[in-house]
Amino acid sequence: AVLSEHGWRFMGDEFALIEPETGLAWPFPRPVSLKNQSITVMQDLAGGARLGPLLKDTPKGDIRHFTPSPAHLAAMHTPGKPAMVIFPRFGHEKSVRPMSISEVFVRLTAASTNYTFLGERGYGALTHLVQTCAAQAIDYPDTASGIALVDELWSAAT
Repeated sequence: AVLSEHGWRFMGDEFALIEPETGLAWPFPRPVSLKNQSITVMQDLAGGARLGPLLKDTPKGDIRHFTPSPAHLAAMHTPGKPAMVIFPRFGHEKSVRPMSISEVFVRLTAASTNYTFLGERGYGALTHLVQTCAAQAIDYPDTASGIALVDELWSAAT
């Protein structure tokens, strides 16, 4: 959600919908569940108009939902071609680690909800994705550093 407020297209939160036959990523712009300090970060970036009511002191802390912009919702019927896979880790010293195809494949299969269900189609789609996209694991200490790091990686890749 943070990157969507800095010129990046919002495809979805937490997962991507990859069409097995084409390899295209289809947007799934649903509200993002913000927790604790991320609420303030998004309010500072986007204002409060797209934030739902604050739910205080839940078992996960404070929660507030953030709605993608009207432009991102309007673009939900237009897929995009994946070009980069980033595994971010917040709260650590800035670093970038290139990843092998096999590591990316294993991490994505572990995170996939329907890879096993899709069988050979899922295997083919994921194999194509990891063979055609640059992949890095990144660490960043704060939001501004994370945004800058993604922008740097994209500039270097294009």
